[in-house]
Amino acid sequence: MRWEGTLEEYVHLIQSGEFEPLSTHQRLYYAVKRAIDQRKDDPKLIAMHNVIKSLFKYYLTPANQGYDIKKRMVIFVGPPGSGKSTLVQFLKQALIDFSKTAEGAVIRIKGCPLQENPLLALPPKWRIYLREECQLEVKGELSPLNKYKLDKEYQGDWRQIPVERFVLSESERRGIGSFFPGDPHTQELSELVGGVDFSTITTYGSTSDPRAYRYDGELQAANQGILELHEVFKCRTELLYPLLTLAEEGTYKITRQSMIHTDLVMFGHTNEEDLRNFISQGNNHALLSRMVLINVPHNLLLDAEVNLYKQIIPPNEQPRLMYQALETLAAAVIMTRLKKSNTYPITLSEKIDVYNKKNSSNLIKDDLQAEHPDEGMFGLESRLVFNAISSVLATESDQIDAKMLLDELLEWIEDSYRFTESEKQAYQYCIRRARARYIDQLLKHVEDYFAERNINQLNEMVQRFLCSEEGFQEFSDVLEFDRAMYDQLQENISELDVNKIDFSILPTEYQRRFKQKLRQDCVDHLKKMDQLKAWLTDEFWPYMVYKDRKFSMTSITDLYEILR
Repeated sequence: MRWEGTLEEYVHLIQSGEFEPLSTHQRLYYAVKRAIDQRKDDPKLIAMHNVIKSLFKYYLTPANQGYDIKKRMVIFVGPPGSGKSTLVQFLKQALIDFSKTAEGAVIRIKGCPLQENPLLALPPKWRIYLREECQLEVKGELSPLNKYKLDKEYQGDWRQIPVERFVLSESERRGIGSFFPGDPHTQELSELVGGVDFSTITTYGSTSDPRAYRYDGELQAANQGILELHEVFKCRTELLYPLLTLAEEGTYKITRQSMIHTDLVMFGHTNEEDLRNFISQGNNHALLSRMVLINVPHNLLLDAEVNLYKQIIPPNEQPRLMYQALETLAAAVIMTRLKKSNTYPITLSEKIDVYNKKNSSNLIKDDLQAEHPDEGMFGLESRLVFNAISSVLATESDQIDAKMLLDELLEWIEDSYRFTESEKQAYQYCIRRARARYIDQLLKHVEDYFAERNINQLNEMVQRFLCSEEGFQEFSDVLEFDRAMYDQLQENISELDVNKIDFSILPTEYQRRFKQKLRQDCVDHLKKMDQLKAWLTDEFWPYMVYKDRKFSMTSITDLYEILR
């Protein structure tokens, strides 16, 4: 992993093809590709699939190919808790890990506080050679500090400049810089670009001597890597001005010195409110024109949301979770991030299944997303949900079901000062719809139980319905079949032998209607015999255990109240 040598030796490695230097944009592109391949099952990445796809489309891919988009800073925009910081952390870690590989090796002038690329010391003749023979374009000039060292320490001989490979590190500020907004009255530009070291003036005689400068700003730390701009629009606008030339020309200015060339990628993150305020000021067009804005909405995928919750629950605690507990909680949360379709006859619960790719309808996911492109930019954030989960886990209950989690979430919402009354009402509605979704899941299992044990009765119902006008009259109102639906089914079975007409030939959506009718008949019989509660505890509960569905007694009680 470690390598040291002279710039002459480094150039020979390039000439021989043993090493191919990459720009930061190129390294980031390959680093993220590599990290995604290695973390395909990571719930956080799955939840951010669309965001990462947009990042590649609008920035990483064209920047890797050298197009003008590389002269922009990327700003992730999204509500609090949507994962903006997590995404930037993933990008930084991907680049750090890639710098440890042979392909992602990064070379700097040995011990340089600016992490400076030693190829900037090459004279024009050698730059032309590398461009023509190695297809390597070297742009930029050596910093004043290293120009001084080249002249004074190496007598102008670039071949003697010592170089070294280094691994990016956020904790040691090598190739990773982080800029945070501070007090608007006291925060100084030196946090970005460093500052004059006045203690050295008596030694070097002038503030313009490049040795009399502290190269400890975030721009120096981030060279050949990533600069993260936290809550970028909360900074004073004046502190962002150096980013103008940095984005466009790859250079920045420090006190009493010439422009310094750098090769870094800037990622910032913000919320929509701060972005709107920044745009409304009217004098920030120059900065905005150098930004690529990418939305980072809340997750809308049910499976990914459930996996996010599982990550915060210790493995030894997860056996306490009952059937569909996290799934129902996740459904309630995702509903708060969705909008009802005005074009398609689909509920919020059905929309969740469409987005999760488990729907049985013909609705197209892309069409639904195009109808409301701002979905996920509002709604409950995961941190609030984590609070509710933590509160329930802290109880002594050995069975945590969907009802407990929804009740706790509702309590956190109602006690929160951050939500308006209209927001609380909208979230309460979503929790009610999630409860209904959970109940529907329970009822489907009841229907499956009766269908498995009464398949002959189901077949007889279907034959009676399809093979006689009396059967149609008997079932049409109960099953909500109209004449057009009935005629369509008749066409489908017209060439079948009567004995081959059974429940299995029906389309899935029609099967459920017959199963619901069978369930109602069976439940009515149990109620008539005063055996419903006994059936639930003595037969249905063991059936669910056999099916590997962990039911709490509360769920059985709820189901009894629904069925009776």
